[in-house]
Amino acid sequence: MTCEQPVVDGRTLSPACWWQPPQEGCRKRKSPPRAVVWHWTAGERACEGVCSTLRSRKLSIHYVIDFDGRIVECADPATTVAYHAGTANEWTVGVEIVSRGVQPALPARPREPVSVRVHNRPVAALNFSFAQYLSIQSLAEQLSHDLGIPRVCASYEPQVMTPGAQAAFSGHLEHAHLSAGKVDSGGLVMRFLRERWGIK
Repeated sequence: MTCEQPVVDGRTLSPACWWQPPQEGCRKRKSPPRAVVWHWTAGERACEGVCSTLRSRKLSIHYVIDFDGRIVECADPATTVAYHAGTANEWTVGVEIVSRGVQPALPARPREPVSVRVHNRPVAALNFSFAQYLSIQSLAEQLSHDLGIPRVCASYEPQVMTPGAQAAFSGHLEHAHLSAGKVDSGGLVMRFLRERWGIK
């Protein structure tokens, strides 16, 4: 099975969007990942800008999905631990979806407003583009197939998982499931994947 949306090698971009040990901001993976963490970027810059910001913060990511659906691989998820989700880095693959995330939308990047619940409170969020949703499904299915990550989804009204629940989890979840200080990705990825995969 291959990703229906073509995946761009971040090394081909200028500047290159790629992390590989012993570069700063990543390390060698010692055990296979068992989950995918879905983020939004909190901005509307394309992959090159996202990677520049992450590098300046000594962080990293495995994939970026641009507004137009372009998927860029920025690190090998099988061999590299990216710094994107704190203590969950070791057992996860990280995906950044380009989006401001919360209302209001930027005039240059109109997005549909949507109300979601995160950590038991309402959040005035912004929806992903149709092209991004296509790429989310495509990449999720590729990662599940290639890395043996189950097509299991955490809740679509995210709350922080206990350490025990995190230790037992394998599948797809969002940054908000791992940190009370994060609201990305508003449950939007979980709701979408659950619908596409027939998960109740």
